[in-house]
Amino acid sequence: MNIPPTNCETGQLDPKICELLDSCGISPLLINPIPIGRGGNHLVYSDLDREWVVKVPINQRIGTVGSAFEEEENINLYLHYFHGYSVPTTFLKSAQGYCAVMDYVDGCAPTSSDMTESIYGNDVLRQLKGIIEHNRRLMLETGKMIDLVGLEGLLYYFSGRLPLGMPARLTNLRICNDNLFIVDYDLVRFVDVYSPLDRVKSMFAYRLNVMMLKHYFNTDYE
Repeated sequence: MNIPPTNCETGQLDPKICELLDSCGISPLLINPIPIGRGGNHLVYSDLDREWVVKVPINQRIGTVGSAFEEEENINLYLHYFHGYSVPTTFLKSAQGYCAVMDYVDGCAPTSSDMTESIYGNDVLRQLKGIIEHNRRLMLETGKMIDLVGLEGLLYYFSGRLPLGMPARLTNLRICNDNLFIVDYDLVRFVDVYSPLDRVKSMFAYRLNVMMLKHYFNTDYE
């Protein structure tokens, strides 16, 4: 299903999104129609009370997920390998497509300064290194990796290199009550890649994560 963005002028969900949510057992009336995030694979909406979010797939060339089967597999791997850092997630599927429901995490994406300032300090850095160790095991055993930077993080990466740019940050992570959580379960595959284009996207995402973590967070992702 090729789902366009929300019509922000009317403040209403696109009818195709409503149809998908209904088919998966989610009332569109519970959803804030303005998305709170957009990645390479999903639009993200919160419920009206901001207790949970729903991720709706979008079809675009920069995405890395090939099918509903792979989406469900990614969620299962995310919950298994990153236990303690993951967010409770439910995969919903119907004849109309699929979506995923996650607990809402009220926090901020970590910047490099969060690893040194006393407000967070070494504890957040320790957790980041723990996530990286889990990722190394994931890569070794499955040929996939977790994307910590995210599509929005790409913009922050370039901005952070400018004298007056915004600080670089890992937009697929959140700091909440001194704890670090991965709020995006998207995995990048390196085995059984579907096409040369998918291989290029995978290698780009990998190198971006390596460069971001090394340059701004003094952490080795390789």
